Amino acid sequence: RTLADYNIQKEFTLHLVLSLCGGYREDEVYPIIVSTYNREKFTLEVRTSFTIENVIIMVQEKGDYKDRLQMSLDGQYLEYKKSLFSFNIRNNRTLHLTG
Repeated sequence: RTLADYNIQKEFTLHLVLSLCGGYREDEVYPIIVSTYNREKFTLEVRTSFTIENVIIMVQEKGDYKDRLQMSLDGQYLEYKKSLFSFNIRNNRTLHLTG
C-alpha cells in the first residue's frame, strides 16, 4: 500500500506507534463492549485500524442514538480520529458512550 491509499496528503503529520510485545495486525478483528448512557451493553466486532469515529458510526447504525456522541475509556474521552490501536483498546475492553 502507498500513502495515497490512506488519503495521506502533503503536509499531513503521521504518528508512528511501535508495539514491542505481541501487538495486533491491522486487519485483526476482535470484540469490544459498548456501554451506553441508557445502561445497555452490546458487543461490536472491530478492527485495530478502526477509529473512534468508525466505532461511533457503528453504534449509531445499531440503535437510536444522538448525532454527536463521545466515547470514553477509563474516564478519559477518546479523540474521534485516533485508532483503537493508538488507545491500546484490545479484546473485550469496554468503551463508554456519552451523549
